[in-house]
Amino acid sequence: AGVTPVGPTAQPQLQGQADAAALTPLLMELDSLLKKNNYTAKKCFGQLKEKMTGGEVQPALEQLESNLGRLNFKEARTHLLAIAQILGLKLP
Repeated sequence: AGVTPVGPTAQPQLQGQADAAALTPLLMELDSLLKKNNYTAKKCFGQLKEKMTGGEVQPALEQLESNLGRLNFKEARTHLLAIAQILGLKLP
């Protein structure tokens, strides 16, 4: 009987048909909002969080959410940039 290895995957789990390229506009919008300390960033983050979960991005996603909760936009942005890097994307 074959055994399939079970464990954490290095790739983030993207919901539905989303992929890294499809997330780029949302990541860019969130980056822009965070740069402006715009409260709308929380809503934008909610949309992003719905599309990705688990994998390598989970710790950065949780930190981003935590910082948004404290309205620490500068620190939240550092975690957004980490997520983009994990996905192989570069934000302007």
